[in-house]
Amino acid sequence: MFARVVRVSIARRTARSRRGVARGATARAEDPDARPLDRRPSTLHRFYVDEELRANTTTRLSREETRHAAKALRLRPGVAVEVCDGVGRLARATLGDVLDGRFVVDVEDVRVDVDGRSSGIDWDVVCAFAGLKGGRGDWLVEKCAELGARRLVPLLASRSERRSTRGEDGEGDARRGRAGRWDRVARAASKQSLRARELAVGETTDVEALCREMAREREVGTRVTLLALQGGAPVADVAREVGPRAMRAGRVVVGPEGDFTDEEVRAMIRAGARPIGLGTLRLRVETAAVSALAAVSALVDATEAAEAAADGTKRES
Repeated sequence: MFARVVRVSIARRTARSRRGVARGATARAEDPDARPLDRRPSTLHRFYVDEELRANTTTRLSREETRHAAKALRLRPGVAVEVCDGVGRLARATLGDVLDGRFVVDVEDVRVDVDGRSSGIDWDVVCAFAGLKGGRGDWLVEKCAELGARRLVPLLASRSERRSTRGEDGEGDARRGRAGRWDRVARAASKQSLRARELAVGETTDVEALCREMAREREVGTRVTLLALQGGAPVADVAREVGPRAMRAGRVVVGPEGDFTDEEVRAMIRAGARPIGLGTLRLRVETAAVSALAAVSALVDATEAAEAAADGTKRES
C-alpha cells in the first residue's frame, strides 16, 4: 500500500528530550558565556554527555563513550575533543583522567545552536512505523536523524499493526522496549551526523490527536502539514503555493502499510493537511517518509541559499 507523510509536534518522551526542544536563545540566557555555534565542521572527535554544558566546568563521558574514546580511538588524557549535550550546546574540551571507568572532561568555551539549523530543519515526521519488522523501524530512525528531522513520532492509524513499543528489546535497555532502542539509534545517528540537537523520538499519537494538533496550528499559522497521498501534488508545487516562509517549519505524515482509511484522509485534510505525491510507484512506509523528508530538506536549503544570495547582492549594491 502507498504510505503517506505528515508531520506533528508532540511532547518528548523524557525530560531530557523536552529540554532539547528549547531554542538557542533560551540556552544563551541561561549561560551568558555561550556563543553562537559556528556551522563549519570541526576536525575534533565529538562525544555526547548527559548533562547541559556550561563553560569552564567539568563533566564526564559515559562508560560507553569512554570505552569508544580509549579503545577504538586510543585517545589519552590531555587530548582536545568536542562535547555535545544533545540539546543545542557544543563545547571544545580536554580529556582528563579516567575515574570509575569514565573520562573526566574539562569544558572550555560553549557554543549554542541558536536557530537549530546546525541540527537540520524544523520539520517533524509522523509515521506509522511502530509495526515495521526486520530493523526497518531502526533504519527510519537513523535516516530521519541523518536528514535533519526535528522529531519522529510513531503514528497509530486504523490499519496499523498493533505492536507494543515497551516489550523487552533483547539488548538490556533499562526502559525495556523498542522505544528505548530507538532513542539509542537516534543518539548514535545524531552523533554521527554532527547534530547539535538529537533527533527526538516522541510518544505514539493517533490520527484523532494529530488532527486536533493540526487544527490548533492552522489557527495560528505556525506549521505546514504535508500528507503523502497517492495522486497528491508534487512537493515543489505545494511549497510554491504556501510560500517559502511557511515551509520553514512543518510535518510530514506517512500512513501504515495498510494505508489510511478514506475517513482518516478526509479528517486530516479538513484539519489542514496538504496532500503531496511521491511519484507513481508504491513505496514502503520508511521509503515514503525518507523521500518526503529529503524533498522538504532540499527545498528548505534551496530557499535559504537563494535568500542568502539575495542578501549578498543587496549589500553589494
